[in-house]
Amino acid sequence: MPYIRKIYIVVSNDEQIPIWLNQDKVNVVLHKDIMPSGYLPCFNSVTIEFFLYNIPDLAEQFVYANDDMFCINYIDPSLLFDSGKACIRMLSCEIDKIGNSDNWLKTLKRSNDMVFKKFGRPANLSNNRILVHEHGPIALLRSQLNDV
Repeated sequence: MPYIRKIYIVVSNDEQIPIWLNQDKVNVVLHKDIMPSGYLPCFNSVTIEFFLYNIPDLAEQFVYANDDMFCINYIDPSLLFDSGKACIRMLSCEIDKIGNSDNWLKTLKRSNDMVFKKFGRPANLSNNRILVHEHGPIALLRSQLNDV
């Protein structure tokens, strides 16, 4: 991804910084520098993600990858952003195969309802299927994350 300007690693504290990390090329950001103290300590990635917009010098368009994701091939920027808007990549999944978390399924249904209201329901999505986000790098806009 040669178009990436800066790489940030967000960690809880100094002890989580790998000793082999070249900090001349990778910027380390501590939770305390982007999150209100009332949320600390925090190890919930969803909560941490809500505060990424506070990273100093973060670009308006940025790509987020959680700690279990790696980019091993070239990703064309057009798959991430289109005309300044972040692209949302989703997969169709059978509702029965989602798992046993009622709260997660409710969240997925709510997000699907919001997407369908704005863009319409895909014609090829049957009633026993739901859209889920791909588990991979996500395109985000700093200003939208700030609004959330």
